[in-house]
Amino acid sequence: MMKNLPICVDASFVVVLLMKKNVSVQSHWHEWLDEGRTIISPALMRFEVVNSLHQYWRHKQLPSDVMQEFVNVLYDLPISLQTHPELHTRAAMLAQQLNLGATYDAHYVALAQLFGAELWTLDARLHRRFSEVTSLVHLIAS
Repeated sequence: MMKNLPICVDASFVVVLLMKKNVSVQSHWHEWLDEGRTIISPALMRFEVVNSLHQYWRHKQLPSDVMQEFVNVLYDLPISLQTHPELHTRAAMLAQQLNLGATYDAHYVALAQLFGAELWTLDARLHRRFSEVTSLVHLIAS
């Protein structure tokens, strides 16, 4: 891993970061900030994070006020939402190549590929699926 490469994070990483549920996530996050790494994600990430927080609230695992606080903090995180003219085309190709049921995860991988970034996730299924086509995906145990 090269210290000048951007870091791409997915929704699973950001939700756990907000909820402070994983020491390894916090450690990586602070290390990247200390190193001055650029942290990126597709705009899709915010939609997925807010939905995940809503699901925690619906299942009575997160009080409403805490959920709203996390949504507000989400906007303050130093994550640069990025796109690229080839993002959707690349995501669609990856999803077809792996015969996926949806293109959401493929967007994170496509963005990481297009920006030469490392993609960090807690989603073991995403990691397993895409590790056969790229070495850019890194899994943090949840």
